[in-house]
Amino acid sequence: MLDCRILIYPLTLESFLNPINPMTLQIREATETNDLLITESLERQIWGYSDDAVVGKEMLIALRFEGACVALAWDHDTPIGLVMSFPTREAHTQHSHMAGVLPAYQGK
Repeated sequence: MLDCRILIYPLTLESFLNPINPMTLQIREATETNDLLITESLERQIWGYSDDAVVGKEMLIALRFEGACVALAWDHDTPIGLVMSFPTREAHTQHSHMAGVLPAYQGK
């Protein structure tokens, strides 16, 4: 199984003064079809992508089969962000293709 790890760093003064409670956040690899449908919804909400611009679940299934990492960030039971990377020609190296969180969570 691919080891998908994401590090979250506080990058702003606001995030330092008003941090999200890390006990409520979880990063989980997106392994189920429903998880991949959630990524489509998050792409629309985070970047305003149209239906024909999102990386669809079919493509994500194929990419995961070839070693891509797709993970979701959750605040309790609410999906709030995603990350997707795929393998490069260099062994053990992934290209970070997407990483984002919902606007309400940005800068925290």
